[in-house]
Order: sequence, then structure tokens, then C-alpha cells
Amino acid sequence: MSVTKPGTDWTPLGETRLDTGSARVSQFARALGQEERDAVPATFAATILSDPALTGPVLALAQARGAAVVHQAQEFRYHSDLQPDMRYEVKLEWLQEPGREDRVAVRGLVRDETGDLLQEFRADIVFFENRGTHDGTGAQG
Repeated sequence: MSVTKPGTDWTPLGETRLDTGSARVSQFARALGQEERDAVPATFAATILSDPALTGPVLALAQARGAAVVHQAQEFRYHSDLQPDMRYEVKLEWLQEPGREDRVAVRGLVRDETGDLLQEFRADIVFFENRGTHDGTGAQG
């Protein structure tokens, strides 16, 4: 099973490497309130989404609308655990939600050096537009 709906067309955002070096993984685990351990936290791969060089087209859509990017939901599928001190290939793609100009999804596909799919993650994004005050004019104040 995949984190995509059948019949959807995803647009490539780019490919990068995910480094599961001990220092980065430990810092992420501590931020989650987990003790250091010899395992990569299950959601670690999604840290790729914090790289504006990869998510730039999605951020540009939000900026064009004068909107803030709000992470609404996420979904993960695990085929195999990531191992510490490794480098994995990650392909990022995005999809405009049909009929919803204010919603996009971004997904990542994490593969090992042989091309085997290890993990999939999806982030559902809402472009939040502040419409102003309740007086109906849209004026700020």
C-alpha cells in the first residue's frame, strides 16, 4: 500500500540524500523527548521537508497567494527501518489537491542504495490566508 491515492499525478520536487548520522539522529530524538538510542526515529525522514531548496515550488504557491503554510496532517508507511550512520536517496513530489487550490500534498519516497523502497511519508499542506478583521473590508487592525 502506498501513501497516494490511485490515479493521482505527482510533480517532482527533487531528489536528495537523507543522512542518518548519529549526531543528527540524536538531536532529532532529543527534540522528540526520546532518549538517545541506536535506532533512527520513525519520523526522521520527514526532516527533509524543512529544506526550502526542495520545497521551494510549494512555498512559492503559498507566497503568491499571500498565505502561510500550515502542516495539516501527515502519513507514514514503513517497509523497513532506517539504520544509523547511513545515507538514503529521497525523492520528493507534490500534488495539488483536486478542487482545492488552498491544499497540496508533499510526499517523500526513501530508498536504499539498491533502490528498495524503505519508507514513504506524506504531508498535507493548507495555504492559510488571513482575510482581515470581521468588518468585511479585509482591512487589518
